[in-house]
Amino acid sequence: MADPNNFALLPSVLPCAYFEGPGVGVEQNPSPNFGYHHGPPRDQSEPWLEARGVPKRRRRRQLLPIKAADINNPSDQPPNPRLHLSKMNTLVCPVVEDPSDHWQCSQTFATQTEFRRHLRQMHSGCFVSPSNRPISLEEKSRGLNVLTGYVRSGQWHRDDFVKERGRGQAAGLIGWWAANMETITFLELSIRCKTPNRFDSSSDQDPDFRVLYGRRFQRPILSHTSTSAGHSHQ
Repeated sequence: MADPNNFALLPSVLPCAYFEGPGVGVEQNPSPNFGYHHGPPRDQSEPWLEARGVPKRRRRRQLLPIKAADINNPSDQPPNPRLHLSKMNTLVCPVVEDPSDHWQCSQTFATQTEFRRHLRQMHSGCFVSPSNRPISLEEKSRGLNVLTGYVRSGQWHRDDFVKERGRGQAAGLIGWWAANMETITFLELSIRCKTPNRFDSSSDQDPDFRVLYGRRFQRPILSHTSTSAGHSHQ
């Protein structure tokens, strides 16, 4: 499998076999060993934070900066144990804050460092602070399978995001995978599933991939309508 962290080494269009590995659609989310690779986990700690005098409005304005040591303090933990976030994730905040719905925060980040800072500041009762150790090959491999399945199943396309930005993380790995899957199903110059890397100009589309997994994988383009709660409709 090509290295997804080096876009320069990846082909312009990946073959179907890249998205049909034996672990794709099989690995669990959250992973028993590594935690959540994508959403939606629920943050049940907001009442606890408010009671401690740490309201969200002050955290949002950075008036109360929260550090990793604060998250890991064993004597100051929320009533619901914090969850684990895998280092192989979407870089899109998956936290569901309102217990009455399923809308994910969906703030998007370019780096894991920025993502973790956001989680500490805005969802400090949801996730434990991760260690500084490098990601293991096992976590990376299992995470790739989970995230590929997340896109291929259409869940990435269907999930409800509060801060929707056009097509989501269009420049990131998830958005790039989604675009590749749609290319497989729509390009006249198709890629045949049973013969990876073979371009068959005599065929219109690849029926196998389309029939098995559908035709829409990217985030939908919004009509810019919203509810009174500020949620965007897809």
